[in-house]
Amino acid sequence: MTVVWKKELGKTLGRIGALYTYDVDANANVAACQDATLVFTMSVFPPGSDAGIVPTTGVVTWTATSADAGLLFDFTVRATNVFDRFDEQSWAVRVATSKDSVDA
Repeated sequence: MTVVWKKELGKTLGRIGALYTYDVDANANVAACQDATLVFTMSVFPPGSDAGIVPTTGVVTWTATSADAGLLFDFTVRATNVFDRFDEQSWAVRVATSKDSVDA
């Protein structure tokens, strides 16, 4: 199975104490299951964090702490179809320091 990721990655710069969100938007690229439901899971995320994903929508959330400032964190989301076939999307988020400019 190939998953068609419907959009480019979201912002890759997070802010301390601000909720980081990324909506994984994908569909199965298999003729037999174009409208099949995908289940989203995160296989890579910041250790010991509050990072989470809504399995039915693919919305990723995470809140960086002050200890995370200036660090880079990897994320990987897996989309699995009803036949247990999957594809993954990976990206990294750097947490802003006081010297960085971050759009709200």
